[in-house]
Amino acid sequence: MLLPRLPWVETIAVDMGTWQTHICVRGHGVVVREPSLVAYAAERRRPLAFGTEARKMLQRGVEGVTVVQPVRGGMVADFDAAVAMLRHFLHQATGRRLIFSPDVLTCISAGVTSVQRRAAHGALHSAGTGRVNIVETPLAVALGAGVGLNVSRACLVVDIGAGVTDVGVFCEGMVTSATFIPFGGDNLDEAIVRGVKRRQGQTISRTMAETLKLQVGSLNGYAGRGGSASAAKTTNHNSAMMPGLPEVDVSAIPEILAEGLTPLVDELRWILENLPRQQRAEVEEEGILLSGGCSLLDGLESYLARQLGLPVTTATDPMSCTILGLETILEDLSALSLGGRRFQRPAG
Repeated sequence: MLLPRLPWVETIAVDMGTWQTHICVRGHGVVVREPSLVAYAAERRRPLAFGTEARKMLQRGVEGVTVVQPVRGGMVADFDAAVAMLRHFLHQATGRRLIFSPDVLTCISAGVTSVQRRAAHGALHSAGTGRVNIVETPLAVALGAGVGLNVSRACLVVDIGAGVTDVGVFCEGMVTSATFIPFGGDNLDEAIVRGVKRRQGQTISRTMAETLKLQVGSLNGYAGRGGSASAAKTTNHNSAMMPGLPEVDVSAIPEILAEGLTPLVDELRWILENLPRQQRAEVEEEGILLSGGCSLLDGLESYLARQLGLPVTTATDPMSCTILGLETILEDLSALSLGGRRFQRPAG
């Protein structure tokens, strides 16, 4: 979707994720939703395509083309590719080349190093933006999910993306504590590759593992070791329904996914155990709010509730919470204080 051609844009919001980039223009909403990918002509490192078109080239295995993922683990991993991608998406968002450098609001995981923060700032600035305002991701996620602004009791926001999980305690418009876990959907893909190889002696690619996760991956009814998985989500699928996949016994996928989620569950337990007593009591009552693409994994909500002993709910639009939260902040940047950690609903 392209906006009418604008001579300039005052302020925009950018969520540059591991697998998807969103851009919001104030007054026009979210105008870019594209995969975070750049396709290059292999011999000259010349950008050929971005986003959806680059993904098509990756899926088709176009000869002489290398597809790069500029963001990995939630951080800028290929600076030049990130700049080229952002420049293209900014052009797409405004409908023309930027005449004036717009101010940008973006988010980054709490607790990242100064080097990682400078990389994100530098990529946006090199792509043609002006001043860059950075807030912590859990704040944007909570606001995008529409919770916490008028709630006095703390809740735990857990945003599980492709490369990183952002965790924050949100109460009365404030992120009181936040961190990130180096875990995401990509780790589950790797777990499937390893699990299928170990159990069945089959070697599958990461792409095949992702297909298995999306099409037959389910934790519904899985009760852990010694338990059972929901037959309806495993036995009614086979490789014949998924061209290009080897013969894989999909009944093992729930256990593989559960094992792959162990690092996330352990880290969340540790975070809960180390909360101040009052906050922990409130979170235990109010529960956890899930967002991010990985939160759409079938049965994850109920699985985490069983493992952590807390109520768990998923945001209405988990894929868009971050950019929607940035859009909320974008409408009233002056409401930010405490280093970008507090946001109150405007009066009236």
